[in-house]
Amino acid sequence: MALAGVAGAVVLTTRSGRRRKVLGVPVPKPNDLKVDAQKLTEAIADAAKRADRLGQRVSRVASGVQDVSETANAVAKKP
Repeated sequence: MALAGVAGAVVLTTRSGRRRKVLGVPVPKPNDLKVDAQKLTEAIADAAKRADRLGQRVSRVASGVQDVSETANAVAKKP
């Protein structure tokens, strides 16, 4: 009986060092979640900045196209 208790303790000790898995996917520890959340928010902020820069470039191109179009219309209307 004591041998079974020792064997159970050994199994629990060896398994406690492993990461838990759900459907084969490792479940992060609570501290890992905090770090992952910080990385995620940094990645989202970086993506937002890149999207903003892209939007500004597209706006500049659209303004240029509009200026050229208005100039062409003005030239075409002159007699």
